[in-house]
Amino acid sequence: MQIRSYEVGRALAGTCEWLLEHKIYRRWAACDRGMLWIKGKPGSGKSTLLKYALDNHRPEGGTLVLSFFFHGRGDKLQKTPLGLFRSLLHQVLRQAPDALQGLVNSFEKKSKENGEAGKDWHWHEEELRLFFESSLPKVLRTCAVWLFVDALDECGKDNAVRLVEMFKSLLKSLPSHPVSLRQFRICFTCRHYPILDLDESVFGICTEDENQEDISTFVDNQLASFRARTTSTIPVLITKRASGVFMWACLVVKRVLDLDRDGFGLKKIEAAVYSIPPDLDELYRQLIRGMESASLKLIQWICFAMRPLSIDELRWAMVIEAGCPHRSLRACQDEGDYIPERVRMGRQVLTLSRGLAEVTDTEVVQFIHQSVKDFFVDKGLSALDGSLATEAAIRAHFRFSKICIRYLAMEEIGQSTSYDASDFPFLRYATTSWVAHTKR
Repeated sequence: MQIRSYEVGRALAGTCEWLLEHKIYRRWAACDRGMLWIKGKPGSGKSTLLKYALDNHRPEGGTLVLSFFFHGRGDKLQKTPLGLFRSLLHQVLRQAPDALQGLVNSFEKKSKENGEAGKDWHWHEEELRLFFESSLPKVLRTCAVWLFVDALDECGKDNAVRLVEMFKSLLKSLPSHPVSLRQFRICFTCRHYPILDLDESVFGICTEDENQEDISTFVDNQLASFRARTTSTIPVLITKRASGVFMWACLVVKRVLDLDRDGFGLKKIEAAVYSIPPDLDELYRQLIRGMESASLKLIQWICFAMRPLSIDELRWAMVIEAGCPHRSLRACQDEGDYIPERVRMGRQVLTLSRGLAEVTDTEVVQFIHQSVKDFFVDKGLSALDGSLATEAAIRAHFRFSKICIRYLAMEEIGQSTSYDASDFPFLRYATTSWVAHTKR
């Protein structure tokens, strides 16, 4: 569940340092009970900023630091309140076990009466929330608590609003001038939308109002070799046109380096930067222009797979089609589109997605940013296949159900007596997901 925190890149040296010195951050860090909302546009660097705060905050002695990074492109537990509470309780249990004796007793009772946890019975979100809330006063008797939550918007609008209300309720339920309880502070990141009903007691910092120097540092660093050979003002131009959006600057820097590598002159590179739309969605729309059918299929899989696919699963998901003429997996492998090596498959993901998808360190395929997925689901896919957004999703799920069934009908699947994942990497997904795709 905490994989996302490792995927968020560390801040480049010389960036994010302003946060800990910001007057609003310092006021929040000095108060006994407080909530800080780091807000900003998609791609403005909120996650990196929160990770910097998490790694560099200055806690008092005897402090319990809790964190959770929502991941809208991840699996169910990475993007739901259930995953949040499971992770937070695990962290509390590891560092302050006495505060959760009730949870331990409940676990033992359920296991004795119902069987194996996760198989015969499951925790409910509400009961875990209550355990977390009841543990806080016990922890605060001996420890201050700092809670960092990233990307609240990636758990969905209703969940985000509900969690913020819970945070507010937690803060209000504790004494405002603690005598027997230590400090409790919450910091979370979220886009400007959903609109959160927060009063003036909540501290707020807007990333795009503060990060221009950080973007300038990033652009200068990425274009270091380019700048060493020229006296161009292109880095300054990129920083200005980014309007506080790191993701925009990152994609444009890549475009500049590609053009420079291809031998284009400064005037043409500068003209190309001016031609790139300043709006992130419009930039994505420009990047996908002219995408072919293989690109569309890849994007569909990343958008609508029932869970994120590994690179080995995606290899077969891309090769198999409902109308596949072959009856065996071997015949499919002999086709020109089959790529056996993971490195080359990773390159294909990068190429087909125009740089908007990646293979993570855990070999899972995902979009480079949540804003990319939002773009494709809301408008990008319909632009690619000429359908409405809802129709694009229905078509993709119908296509995937048939692909799963076609894979299961292959000769090797029917003839095998053992089903090792290394021999049939797509089998588990096809078996567990074809019905779910059909129902969608």
